[in-house]
Amino acid sequence: MRWDAIVRDDSNRIIRRISQPGHSFLTQFYLYEVGFALSPYGSEGTTYAITDTSNTARTMPGTGNAGSGLGHAGYFGSTAAGAGTNTYGIQVGTGSTANSSATYALASLIANGSGAGQLNYGASAASAATSTLVYSRTVTNNSGGSITINEAGVTILYFCYGDTGRSFLIIRDVLGTPIVLGNGNNTTLSCTRSFTFS
Repeated sequence: MRWDAIVRDDSNRIIRRISQPGHSFLTQFYLYEVGFALSPYGSEGTTYAITDTSNTARTMPGTGNAGSGLGHAGYFGSTAAGAGTNTYGIQVGTGSTANSSATYALASLIANGSGAGQLNYGASAASAATSTLVYSRTVTNNSGGSITINEAGVTILYFCYGDTGRSFLIIRDVLGTPIVLGNGNNTTLSCTRSFTFS
């Protein structure tokens, strides 16, 4: 896994490129994968608790009826958040707390907006090519001051059993090289997962 960032100035000229390894799939990723492995076709199968980004335990797998529900993007866990929505998709923060098995959210999520300490979140996208899956998003600093991104993560929106869509952080890394955005700067941040097939 790898994190890449392209930083641009207020004229949208590239001023810096940053690439660094990513390490950290979280407990929610494991439970999300297990949910599908244990959910037989046409029934919910084994249910269990998974912690969302509000630190609330939700019931998984939550497809309601796995035989008819899996066609809905939410049941797979969507990362396609629209512009201005920072509750899922790629998220960025200022925290630097190390991960643990109990990590459920960024340590200090940067809010969406143009106020002090805020960033404007563009749409979050995902793309796939042979052996790679890439999550990407552009955030822009219109706050009037400098902002340092110390952590980044990927959060999915998933519909839990008998519930509405909830956000689950599945990947989070404290960046070895923080991303410093001056006022007017933007960065396109991407998380690439690579797969090896035999």
